[in-house]
Amino acid sequence: MSIFCLNCQGLGNPRSVNNLRLVLRRYSPTLVFLSETKQPVAGMEVIKWKLGNYDGVLVDCRGQSGDVALLWEKSSQISLLSCSSHHIDVMVEGVGSHEAWHFTGIYGWAESSHKTKTCELIKDIHRNSDLPWLMGGDLNEILYNFEKKGGSLKSQYILDSFRETLEECGLYNLGFTGYEFTWKNRREKGAVIEERLDRLWTSIEWSVLFPDAEVLHLNEDLSDHLPLFLKLNPARMRSEKGRRRFMFENMWVQEESCRQVVQDA
Repeated sequence: MSIFCLNCQGLGNPRSVNNLRLVLRRYSPTLVFLSETKQPVAGMEVIKWKLGNYDGVLVDCRGQSGDVALLWEKSSQISLLSCSSHHIDVMVEGVGSHEAWHFTGIYGWAESSHKTKTCELIKDIHRNSDLPWLMGGDLNEILYNFEKKGGSLKSQYILDSFRETLEECGLYNLGFTGYEFTWKNRREKGAVIEERLDRLWTSIEWSVLFPDAEVLHLNEDLSDHLPLFLKLNPARMRSEKGRRRFMFENMWVQEESCRQVVQDA
């Protein structure tokens, strides 16, 4: 049981589709979320057929920009809750847990003037469901300036707004294994910029269902973004009653008071 997320930067040529098909065959994900497909629904229907045994929700592109698609194995019990050109939200049943949960694939606004729209979208999705929640995709923004290498610093106001939105919605970063930056501008040496734009978040309730879930940044050359691969390891019987998953945000070590708080605890 696994989930695959990728900002494709377009699926307009047979080679990119074939490379994606080979990677999906290698990892056999249960759900596949794709952003920036840059394909109309008719084009994505053909691509979906080429990728393999998938059902899904496809959202039309806007001109040459966008958009999103969520594919899943035909045997999966998936039902659509909502969708737009920037997200697809589905209820998942019988995948890794007897309890239903929901997954949101998200593609944030890239334009600086529209960044707050991503925050509002996340809040709207949060208000519309109380199921255990997993959200993943390309936020099109970092959360801290140390998540960027090269180029100028990002607006602290925007970064704070994103972090506050995620905290308000009870979403926590799942962490990762692999290279820390998920996007690279692929320019000549001296002008290279790298950022961690792609990630996965979860509610505490979802983490209880999948306490050993593991996120990998795959080293696959499919676009200028690294794919995210989430392995869902269902909860196992534990020897200690009441044991819960320990959650830690790496950014806490940046706080001067962190060491003292740990010592006091």
